[in-house]
Amino acid sequence: MDRILVGVDGSPTSQTALAFAAGEARAHDAELVVAHAYEVDVPVPLATAPSRSYVGDESDLAAQRMGTSRAVPGDEAERRLATRRREETHRRTGSWAEVAEAEARETVEAMLAELGDARPERVSIDLTRDVHAAEMLTRASEDADLLVVGSRGRGGFRGLLLGSVSQQCVHHARCPVVVIPAT
Repeated sequence: MDRILVGVDGSPTSQTALAFAAGEARAHDAELVVAHAYEVDVPVPLATAPSRSYVGDESDLAAQRMGTSRAVPGDEAERRLATRRREETHRRTGSWAEVAEAEARETVEAMLAELGDARPERVSIDLTRDVHAAEMLTRASEDADLLVVGSRGRGGFRGLLLGSVSQQCVHHARCPVVVIPAT
């Protein structure tokens, strides 16, 4: 095995998938390719946003109605810091695309840091913008010897045993696929 591809999205299951893939990469002296698909999210200024509008999925709306937020984990101070960082990056670059890329890279780097000494020697990061994760992973699987994904990530409906990304990868990848179950 020369190349192991792992799809990550920042979820606990994808962290487990990353740890598994890193172990396989070390065991086979293979390159670990950490792939992350992201979208450019352009916030609507509150002053110009129509009143009572909402953009998000049903679980986000339910969380909003209950006074909780599932979009940004952590406490209020963490949310404020993340917002300030986004705004500062946007002011510095003038580009929401650069903000989204920086956040995607930060997500992957944080996940890799969690590996500690278990991080393989050869690691590359593949960030892909505005492409569905399953499409990106199946394309990238053409150059991989193994694809590792988590069974549940950040999207979808609760209760599904196999997420849409992992299901698409199992059916369409060009290499063997390992699906890591949610814990």
